[in-house]
Amino acid sequence: MWIPGMASGSRAPLRACRAAGGCRCDVVVVMSAESGAAEIARLIRARGGRASRAEIDAAPDNPKAAARALRAREDAAGEKIRAASACEKDDPRKAVELYREAIREYRDIAPSGDQWMWRHFPNCFNRMSMILERLGEHEKALAAIEEFRSLPWDTHATKAESDAIEKRLARMRERLRRRDA
Repeated sequence: MWIPGMASGSRAPLRACRAAGGCRCDVVVVMSAESGAAEIARLIRARGGRASRAEIDAAPDNPKAAARALRAREDAAGEKIRAASACEKDDPRKAVELYREAIREYRDIAPSGDQWMWRHFPNCFNRMSMILERLGEHEKALAAIEEFRSLPWDTHATKAESDAIEKRLARMRERLRRRDA
């Protein structure tokens, strides 16, 4: 990658390229508003106007490295959700803990306005409260539902998830009301 006018060569392929397999340069237009564009441009300028993909990927302040690290954390949280789902019947208490861990992880890595990252919350809270209800832990199930309902954003739950959570909430409140009466 190079910045035209700063390094020799105005278009690919570059005749001066010394790559073993021949020039493999491409012209890629990067919009200035694109994520990481300014940082990559600074890196290329610092290298005299030209940098290979390997040099950009190896840069310690590479915005792509931060994105890869974030993606790895997202994948780990997603794996916890899959593991929780797999052990719901055999080890329901472990499933509840895994759902809680996934929720904590997503909260840690997602900005408050990032609804895409938080799209897993309706499912996690729905499944977790369902398991707690089956275990007879009605106070904990109610607390999980109340926590979900108190979140400061629209979670985009599906109609089925919303209905299940609302019905479970009504059941939990009624059970606790009868118990306390």
